[in-house]
Amino acid sequence: MVQRCLALVCLAAAAGCHAGGWPGLPAPSEAAPLPEGPRQTITVEVPRPDIPPSPLPSLYRHLTAEECRRRTFQATPVADVLAVPADMPRLRRLKHGEGEIWNLIRAYAADELRNRHMAEALSDFYRLAAAEGQYDRLRQAEQLLQDQAHSLEKAVQQGVRSAQDLLTVQRQLLEVRSRLAQVESLRIALNAALAERLGLPGADPPLWPTVKLQVDPRDVAVEAAVDLALTYRPDLNLLRLLLQVDGRALAQAEGLLQAIHPLLSTGPAPSPLQTLLAELRKAPTLWEQRGRSLVEAVLQARQRQVTAEVRAAIAARQGQRTVAAARQSQVEFWRQQLAELEKRQAAGQAVTAELLAARLELLQAEAALLQAAADWHRADLQLRQALGLLVRE
Repeated sequence: MVQRCLALVCLAAAAGCHAGGWPGLPAPSEAAPLPEGPRQTITVEVPRPDIPPSPLPSLYRHLTAEECRRRTFQATPVADVLAVPADMPRLRRLKHGEGEIWNLIRAYAADELRNRHMAEALSDFYRLAAAEGQYDRLRQAEQLLQDQAHSLEKAVQQGVRSAQDLLTVQRQLLEVRSRLAQVESLRIALNAALAERLGLPGADPPLWPTVKLQVDPRDVAVEAAVDLALTYRPDLNLLRLLLQVDGRALAQAEGLLQAIHPLLSTGPAPSPLQTLLAELRKAPTLWEQRGRSLVEAVLQARQRQVTAEVRAAIAARQGQRTVAAARQSQVEFWRQQLAELEKRQAAGQAVTAELLAARLELLQAEAALLQAAADWHRADLQLRQALGLLVRE
């Protein structure tokens, strides 16, 4: 009783100290009101770098799409651990054949990881190919505009051309240099990401994507592709194998179900007595029935999702092919325009401004074509990932 009273006294004293502030500390005061005033202007200040752009590397590590796929297959995290057949006492206690089923489940889980990892790496590979091609064309455009700017500066000094013409070319030059800086940053980031995905020790020397961005004009049969995905997708085959194991072994699927959604759970396992009674009746327990029903529901939902993924990937692939064809038409148009202007210049006509504009338009059209072709390859890659074929190629 005495101890209880002392405890109450201590609590009351602590509450009093907290309410009035700790000894030696100033009491909290009301926050001062924020200053008020009219609307202001938000300014930007970026220091201008004095360092000239870094020169292009003289040495690259050449990388093909096939080599990228092969190295990514080998470097996928955790996949090697899952792919190795497990020989644990827990598996040896399972019924005949179920240990092999669980090893197959592990192998399909490894395939699923590799399928996603290879899609990410190859997507970066094609993005890097587009970036490198665009970078070269931007450098050519920069050189053209620099030469033109120097010529106009002399013409303006001589009073032959107006200062507005020079300002227009200088503005174009600044836009090209801004785009060059963006592409340069993207090249560095993609090199670092690819080096990590391929298991390379570093991103120096940089990678050079050795590839021909050729668009396949053939269509993909939608229903045949859906059937292929439903047959080969490793995540679907993993769930199908889970339905073949003994009901009591479904506890191993608990982590998989909760990874799909935290609320998916088989619930608490049955007691030994419930398990014994179920074996005597030769019937599954309610827990086993619930686990199997959950796996079946997840399998059906994933099959519908896979079907939608394949259809969407085919539509995206066809759309990107249309975009690439339009970009190719633009390139051909500007090549014809440039050829005609060069003929007129050779005939003695003054077409200097038109020639510069046509050359810049052609470089811009070629850069857009590169991007469209790379986007088509990435869409084709997304389709192969949806089909579950990347890991089988």
